[in-house]
Amino acid sequence: MQDRKFTTKIEQCHRKWLGETIAISQTGHNGIDFLNDFFGIELKSKLLKKGYPKNFAVNADQVHNFPKAYGEKDYYWAFMFYTFSKSVSEVRERDKLEPLVTKREVWCLPWDWIQQFPIFSPKYSGPFHYVPKHKFNGINFTAFSTNKGNIHVQSDTSLEQRLINRVLMYSEEQNPKLY
Repeated sequence: MQDRKFTTKIEQCHRKWLGETIAISQTGHNGIDFLNDFFGIELKSKLLKKGYPKNFAVNADQVHNFPKAYGEKDYYWAFMFYTFSKSVSEVRERDKLEPLVTKREVWCLPWDWIQQFPIFSPKYSGPFHYVPKHKFNGINFTAFSTNKGNIHVQSDTSLEQRLINRVLMYSEEQNPKLY
């Protein structure tokens, strides 16, 4: 499969998985990925594979425009690394992607956390904040185990409290998404 087509399809797959897991609706249009009355979350994903970059490129316009466009909410970034059972070139149009995802690791951080990274303006794109994976080290996270992955949410945040409440709510039911 062509890289760009794969990226589009796998992003749809990841958004569906994360939205169901944290129970926040996808927006269904260009703009922030998840939105409800309390939260806005933008997902960035990267295939974790030898030779692939481990930096997330975050469009600086998203950083500044999304909170203005969607109003008063708690905004977060969700940075996801995932592994896949095939190489991108082996994926066919008819393949269902979710069964091919082997694991996900997601780190959720408050919106303003991104401000520590300078803005770069590459010649043909941008402007971007580049977020390296190692910058998640040293942050106090609460981890939630889920089907095919883990979600790490910065401790003492409103999103952490939402997921803790979700775990407690589902512990009383039979089919939890988070556990």
